Amino acid sequence: MLFLEGYQVEQLQRILTFTKWLLGIVGVILVCVAVVNQWLSARISHLQEEEKAAAEQRLRSSQAQLSVANARAAEATSELSRFTAPRQLTENQIALLRKCLPHGPRGKVVMASLKVESDAEPYAAQIAKVLTESGFDVTLAKTIWLQLAVKGIYLCARDAAYAPLHAVHIQQCFQTAGLRLRAHEDKKMYADMEVPDDAIIFVVSSRE
Repeated sequence: MLFLEGYQVEQLQRILTFTKWLLGIVGVILVCVAVVNQWLSARISHLQEEEKAAAEQRLRSSQAQLSVANARAAEATSELSRFTAPRQLTENQIALLRKCLPHGPRGKVVMASLKVESDAEPYAAQIAKVLTESGFDVTLAKTIWLQLAVKGIYLCARDAAYAPLHAVHIQQCFQTAGLRLRAHEDKKMYADMEVPDDAIIFVVSSRE
C-alpha cells in the first residue's frame, strides 16, 4: 500500500500487531454473534413450539366444551321430545311384544285412553292392534275420560288381588319390551265402563 511505504519496520510491526488484535477481536465478535444468532433461533423455535402447543390445547379444550354443549343440547332435545313427540311403540318393542304375548294366558282386554291427550288414542290403538294380533280379545271403551288418577300406561283391575291371569302376563311382556306398565285397582272405573270381571282394562293416560 502506497501510504505505508514511508513507514519504518518498527512502525509496520506495530501496525501488523494492531491489525492482528483487531482481526482477533472481530473474530471473537463474529463468534459471539453466531452464538447469539444460534440461541435466538433456538429460542424462537422453542417459543413457536410452545405457542403451537398452547393453541392446540385451546383447540382441544374448545372441542371438549363444544362436545359437552352438543351433548347437553341433545339431552335437552331428547327430554323435550319426550314431552312433545307422540308416544308410539318402536319396531323393536313391537317385535318383542309379538314374541312374548302369544306364549301365555290370554283373555279380554278393554282399551281406554285419556281424551285430552292428543296421542293417547292413537297409542292405545297401536297397542290394541299388537294385543289383537297376539290372540287377545280386545275392545275399545266408549267412555270418554277427561281425567285419570294415574299417569303413563297401566292395567286397571277391579280387585288387584284377583286380577285375571292374562293381566300379569301382559305386564311381564311389556316390561320385557322395556315399557313400564303399572298395575292399578279401580272398582269405580269398572262400574262406569261396565267391564266384566274376567277382563282387564288397559289404560293410556297422560305422559309421565
